[in-house]
Amino acid sequence: MRVLPLAIGAVALLASVGLLADDPKLVLLQDTRGPKRIDHSPRYTRSQQLLIHHRNRHRAAAAAPAVSQDVGDVAVIVDNGAIIVPPTTLNAFDLDSRNIVFTPSPGGFSVASAAPGLDANFGGTLPLTDDDSEEVPLGFAFSFFGTTYTSAWVNSDGNLTFGAGDSSSDPRDAARLIGGAPRIAPLLDDLNPEAGGTVHARLEAGTAVFTWNGVPEFGAVNANTFQVTLRSNGSITMAYASMDAQFGVAGVAQGNDQGPLNEIDYTAALPATFAAGAIFEDFHAAHGTLVDVQQLAREFYRTHDDDFDFLATYTDFFPDLGGTIFAFSLTLHNQTAGIGRPIYDLSADYGSAGELETVLMMNSIDLYWSDEANLVDPPIQKFVFPGLASIVGPPGKNQFSRRARLMGTAAGHPVWGPGSFSIGLISPMAVLAHETLHRWAAFVPFVHPTKGIGADSFDLLSSADRAHWGYMTNVTVPSAQFGGDTRSSALQGNAIVDLGGNFFCVNPGERSFLTARDELMDGYTALDQYLMGVRPANEVGQFWYVDEPTSPITGTSYEFLSPFLPVDDVGICGKRVNLTVQNIQDYPGIGPRVPAIGDEVDHDAGGNPQLDRKTMAFILLVAEGDPGAHTSAISRVDNFRRGFLAYGNGPATGGRGRFDTVLRPAIH
Repeated sequence: MRVLPLAIGAVALLASVGLLADDPKLVLLQDTRGPKRIDHSPRYTRSQQLLIHHRNRHRAAAAAPAVSQDVGDVAVIVDNGAIIVPPTTLNAFDLDSRNIVFTPSPGGFSVASAAPGLDANFGGTLPLTDDDSEEVPLGFAFSFFGTTYTSAWVNSDGNLTFGAGDSSSDPRDAARLIGGAPRIAPLLDDLNPEAGGTVHARLEAGTAVFTWNGVPEFGAVNANTFQVTLRSNGSITMAYASMDAQFGVAGVAQGNDQGPLNEIDYTAALPATFAAGAIFEDFHAAHGTLVDVQQLAREFYRTHDDDFDFLATYTDFFPDLGGTIFAFSLTLHNQTAGIGRPIYDLSADYGSAGELETVLMMNSIDLYWSDEANLVDPPIQKFVFPGLASIVGPPGKNQFSRRARLMGTAAGHPVWGPGSFSIGLISPMAVLAHETLHRWAAFVPFVHPTKGIGADSFDLLSSADRAHWGYMTNVTVPSAQFGGDTRSSALQGNAIVDLGGNFFCVNPGERSFLTARDELMDGYTALDQYLMGVRPANEVGQFWYVDEPTSPITGTSYEFLSPFLPVDDVGICGKRVNLTVQNIQDYPGIGPRVPAIGDEVDHDAGGNPQLDRKTMAFILLVAEGDPGAHTSAISRVDNFRRGFLAYGNGPATGGRGRFDTVLRPAIH
């Protein structure tokens, strides 16, 4: 978990600073846990929603349909107990001084307690840092869920994976366990061996022992000692000594969301045999109110035709989307080649026969301004650089400063409220644009013009999840689309100015760059539009990013900034890498976008083929009451609906968008 220091450089005398706040009510770009995020990676979100639905099916839920009613072009759904999942209490870690043994059985494992104790011979030290992975040859064949492996990736966050390492900054929870690579997790937690303790591997004939010795959690002063042992017969022993962590996940998983999922209590359920899938205990803090998005979509389709590419959902309560996560996008169906996403279709699980592409969860409507104009152009809070900005006139405009667009007010919110709050330079409407763009971006690798194919192939993307544009990617939106202040893509990245030479860089041979002075996060770049299928490749032109970025002040690497939201007035040194769409298409397995425009052939009411139009249903999920009793919330959701129609088909895409936001679309 990387933390943005309070220094980033800007010009000549510049000292670099993060977003500064004199208003404690503001939620700003950074906190002590690392970069502020708008959402989780799509990969994690899919696993998270699968797990929520799995848990929801195993609780007592009302069988009768929810109450659904359309009010204008807003679909109002009143929960009946089967969609909204009530809060849960905490489950604190309780495996201190215990050993758990997993013995292979047909289709899964037998799990039992064993005599406590760690193997005292830890072996050699692995040089793992925070959010790090290292592949270790086992020296024997290890069978795990029917697949044989000869090496394991040791991840600093208390787990082993097979086939690939895992250094993502997504939450270390049960959703992370079941998604991604096959995994053995004695304690999947945000651990930081860079701050203390050591990680070890000892390899012998038929045995591999991995130990986390006194490793603290990120940002905490504690120590956790535990061990996992793999044997050539396929057995796994998890051993725990002194533990300070309260939360984390312990278990095994086949990965890639494979079931069945067995969520157990090790202190009460053993010994037992499980078919898996996954076998785990989730030691977690108390959760707030959750939404089973799969149940929500199925309820929507009970009273609506399968005519929609997107379902955009708002609530009249504060759902728990995971920590400070503001919204999320869940893509269920992709048949488009050339955008870096696999071809797949999970829409049937959500009640669609193949039309539904993406579900958007946009959080409580009460978090956003009620004034429609403020959804697109919200108030901007401005902060002066200490000692650098002029005190004459308002800070922000053509001065060294920081700005934040205010989302609205969050009275009573457990994280953000009360008072005005912000998540950086993005507007409320651009949050919707951000989540919508996840349908197509940002997933593309490329062939580096001088280095070829390698680690640099993913430099356009955020290092945290490869699902957002990276901080060093120049994503300036064409000026003709909005006018006024410079815009960067709604999907992160930065609007970056190439200053044309080495004006303030410590290292020789570097160029000087500056993130745009009055940058805002808004709309879609030409490359975004290509990936969306509204702009042909020959109209994209050149785009670029800053390679091997460094600090103007110290000359040290700025690679850690990759996952951060955009910040204006930031000085950067590095090398400019120019690219075209051809560099993306040349990457193996990518190729041209197919289809070049749109994603499918739509039809009108008469069944005649039409150019793809993106139909988006706007939903208000309410906890209780008659649908007609929520007129204020309905009106505010409708503001978003009408606003996005004008925004998405207008300035966000330069007039190229083909969004439709009515509940009875003529073309679908």
